[in-house]
Amino acid sequence: MPARSFEMRDEFFVDRGSLLPISLVSERGEDRNAESWQRISVTYQDGRISGTRETKGGVLPIDVLTSVPVWDGNLWGPLFASLPLASGAEFTVPIWQYDNGFGEFEIEVSGSGPYSTHEGTEPAWFVEAGTSPNRRSRYVFSQANFLELASGAGPLRQEISQSCEST
Repeated sequence: MPARSFEMRDEFFVDRGSLLPISLVSERGEDRNAESWQRISVTYQDGRISGTRETKGGVLPIDVLTSVPVWDGNLWGPLFASLPLASGAEFTVPIWQYDNGFGEFEIEVSGSGPYSTHEGTEPAWFVEAGTSPNRRSRYVFSQANFLELASGAGPLRQEISQSCEST
C-alpha cells in the first residue's frame, strides 16, 4: 500500500479564563488547486461567528448568530482538561463547528487510575467524549497537571512520547 500524507494545521486563539474561542484558522492540504484543500478562518465576537471557508472552488462567507456562548467544536483536549474532572462527572458543553454547525460535547469522566507513559506511571483521569453516543473518543489526562497524555477513537490513537530532538 502506498504511503499517504495528510497535512492539516489548526491555530486557535482562546480566552485564557474560559477557553471560549476568539478565532480559528484551519488549513488542510498544501496545494490550493487540490480538491481536498481548504482554509477556514473564523472569529467569535459579540454573539456572532464570522469568517470565510475557502476551497479550490472559491470563497464562501460564514456568518452565524448565537445567543449563548459556544466553544469551538474542533478544540477538544484543552477544553476537556479545563473541566473540574472527578470520577463519574458528566458535562454538556455547547459548541459550533464549521463542518457541522451547532451541537454539544457530551463528556463523562469514566474513571481514574494509573497510566503508564515513557516517563513512568502516574495517576490519570479517563474521559469519554463526543458529539453523539456512537461517536466517542477516549482521553487520558494527568491528575497532577491536566496534561493530555493520550487520546483515541476507533483504530486511531495518539500519546505523548519521548522527545524526537537530536542530541
